[in-house]
Parts: sequence; C-alpha cells; structure tokens
Amino acid sequence: MSNGIQFEEESFRPNQVFNDPTATGGMSAWLQKQGIVKSEKGANSILILIIVVLFGFAGYLYATEFNKPSNNDRQEALSEEILQLPENDFKRRAYEGRVGNN
Repeated sequence: MSNGIQFEEESFRPNQVFNDPTATGGMSAWLQKQGIVKSEKGANSILILIIVVLFGFAGYLYATEFNKPSNNDRQEALSEEILQLPENDFKRRAYEGRVGNN
C-alpha cells in the first residue's frame, strides 16, 4: 500500500537549530547586521537598556495616572468654587437648584 511518497529522515534536525551555541538571537543579529553594534554583547546591552527605559516610562505613566484626584475630589473643588460666586450669579443659582433637588 505504497503511494510512492518517500520521506527523508535527516531533512530536519531541531537539535541543529535550537542547540547551536554560536547562533545569535534575532534582534541581536539585526543590530549587528545594521552596524549599530559590533558584538553580541553590545547588542544585548542595547536591548537591556531599551527594556529598562521602557519599564521606566511605563512606571511613569502608571504613577501619573493613579495620582490624579478622583471625581469626588474634583466635584468638591468645583462646588467650593461655585459657592464662592455671588448669590445672584446664574451658575451658583443653577448649582444650588440641582443640589437642593437631590
């Protein structure tokens, strides 16, 4: 029951690809190919520096996002500002009308 299909057993050996200690990684090889760095050690240093900078930027964004005042704090500040307006001011009268109805 042969269909005439033959397989070569030695065509793909994963150990050659994945266990080669001299093979450089994709980004390291790309940095070397572009001429940005001369060695794999230099490429790894650049990549680690990029990671540190990106983590720092993410930490900065995280810190600034969660240190904002909440909506309740903003509402209290806004209501204090409105109450500082003269009694016959339209904004103050509208605000007192809304607060009085709730």
